Amino acid sequence: MPAGRFENGGEGFVPRGVGGGVLGLAGSSGPDHDKTFVVECWLAGALAGQGEGPSKKIAEQRAAADALARLPEK
Repeated sequence: MPAGRFENGGEGFVPRGVGGGVLGLAGSSGPDHDKTFVVECWLAGALAGQGEGPSKKIAEQRAAADALARLPEK
């Protein structure tokens, strides 16, 4: 993950400069020793990104990266 592109928004990592981001666990699957977590990133009341990974932290980072990739260029 490139440094400086994400910040801790209280609920997890959200794209820097995008206020009001909320990350939430959407689900998990698999046995306890091999779980896959799915996290959704919501911005301004709309689903902006989704990520999955072997830990909640990685899934959060991937959801934030997905949301960032979908934001229009300035």
